[in-house]
Amino acid sequence: MKAIHTKTIEEFKQVLEILNKKGWVWIGGVKPLKYIVNWNGYKKRTCIRYEDYFSHGRKEWYEKWGYEIISFKEFLRLEKPKKVKFPLIRKKYLETPFNLSVEFIHEEDLRGFAIPNCQEKNHIQQVAFSTYHNCLTQVCFTCKKIRTSMKKEDLK
Repeated sequence: MKAIHTKTIEEFKQVLEILNKKGWVWIGGVKPLKYIVNWNGYKKRTCIRYEDYFSHGRKEWYEKWGYEIISFKEFLRLEKPKKVKFPLIRKKYLETPFNLSVEFIHEEDLRGFAIPNCQEKNHIQQVAFSTYHNCLTQVCFTCKKIRTSMKKEDLK
């Protein structure tokens, strides 16, 4: 169980903005940014419960009930996606019935690397490795691309 200690209203607002982007709501279903004024109740002692749902309260209450109190900076570190660079050298494309194009990546281009990561651009994506085909595949719904190291002839 974790609670984020927000020492300023700016920190409180930034936490709410991040949780809002993730689709979180206050208990009762209210969007996070609607209750920025909640910080005024406890001011620099304000904590936000950070679990399967969130709420706010006084830091001492969360400490009493055994919550791990994390700083605003620690929260940002936990929420920040890791940046990884993924070079691409050669590409081939194939159209799909779902308006997604398939990008085939040569196996030698993957040695020591991985396929492009759209996470740092906040794209909606999924990545999977197939032990059967021995390939890595990424579906990026934002770019509308499927990137795979699978050989084109294996699709038939």
